[in-house]
Amino acid sequence: MEFTRYQLYDLLNRPGPLWLVGADFSGASLNDAGFKEANLQEANFSGADLPMADLQGAKLYQANFTGAQLTWANLTAAQAPWANFENADLARALCLDAMLGVANFQNAYLWGINLQNAFLRKANLKGARLHEANLLGANLEMARFDETTILPDGKPWSEPVDMARFTDPRHSDFWRSSEEGLPSHEPPPEEPAGENRKS
Repeated sequence: MEFTRYQLYDLLNRPGPLWLVGADFSGASLNDAGFKEANLQEANFSGADLPMADLQGAKLYQANFTGAQLTWANLTAAQAPWANFENADLARALCLDAMLGVANFQNAYLWGINLQNAFLRKANLKGARLHEANLLGANLEMARFDETTILPDGKPWSEPVDMARFTDPRHSDFWRSSEEGLPSHEPPPEEPAGENRKS
């Protein structure tokens, strides 16, 4: 399913949520596009320009974003297991509570991305550049890294690395960015009064 420029304009101005399973948006210019809660399973966005796109709550199972431009895109609560973001640019993207299990972020540019409380179990982060990323509360169980992965503190991943210092605010060496204006700079939310902290 491919679209002409007119068809894209018409489509993106329809009331949502849209049903676009398997749609082909490869190479399309989709600046500030509205795909909130759309069903985009197995859609092809390879090489597409999606800066500031609204993908909140979208169903993105096995969607292909290879080489796509997703700067400042909003993927809050998106459901994107097995999605392919290889070589994509997600700088400053908002991915709060996103479901990204087994997603492929190999060699993706993730500077300043907000992955707070995201589910990244078994995600491929080999070669990903996570400079200044906010990983507070993210689930990184069995996620894959290698020596070309750059961690939020700007250092390359190496074995062993305790990733809890980026995800768990109770960690004795919990990392926060020194760069103001980034989600990773903000202090973590305080625990309710009277709740015991783990030592």
